[in-house]
Amino acid sequence: MTPLEKHYNDILIQFGQFTTVATYLPLVVAIFRIKHFNKALWVFFAYIVATVLTNSLEQIVIWSVGAYPTLLVPYLHQLGIENTLFLGIFSTLKNLLLLGWFYKILLTDKLGKFVGYLSIFLAIFAIIDYLFITGYKVTGVLMPTLVGFFVVLVPMTYLWFLYQRDNRISIYKIPYFWFSIALTVAHLLGLLFYFMGEKVYKTDFILFVKISVVRNIITVIRSVVFAYGFWMASYVRFLK
Repeated sequence: MTPLEKHYNDILIQFGQFTTVATYLPLVVAIFRIKHFNKALWVFFAYIVATVLTNSLEQIVIWSVGAYPTLLVPYLHQLGIENTLFLGIFSTLKNLLLLGWFYKILLTDKLGKFVGYLSIFLAIFAIIDYLFITGYKVTGVLMPTLVGFFVVLVPMTYLWFLYQRDNRISIYKIPYFWFSIALTVAHLLGLLFYFMGEKVYKTDFILFVKISVVRNIITVIRSVVFAYGFWMASYVRFLK
């Protein structure tokens, strides 16, 4: 890694720390609005907690390796670990199981059950893929693509039903609307980043860092929208 690339890598790490801190925002707002929670909001709250934990774990690993390289690096080399991709399984399971549960509650009985079963099936397949097929050293292609489409299409499906339904209040006051918009846009852009990210990483690391910073900015905006959704929690009592 050249000095310039190291400089940009340090920027990416620092921005990643800021992004991790930003994920606490919806958690803080949710705590203040917790008295209005129903079952669906509790599940999405669990998703936010899991997101904070997985992001924090990644930052802890990065910090630990930087603080104790002589102690940890040899063990990581023995395991063939060169980055934090081996932690991706936690984010995958969080997205599948908790979001699957969340939309199982929101969608109609038949479709909700299908989403619930699909999320469990994909989660089991993700574990098998992590342990026996693609492995923990790389992201692979199939699993990230399946998860990406799941986290984009399921919220989009809910939004379609929400627009079709005769709601007692404006959809802009419905927390689930804001959660779904944020999930759809962020993960749609995340899919785009995924498909181009590896090639850019290998050919132009500095450009990869710039794109990653943009992705982190989108994550920060997503956290702000999640926080606003939780702020609207008092309106769930008007929903059918």
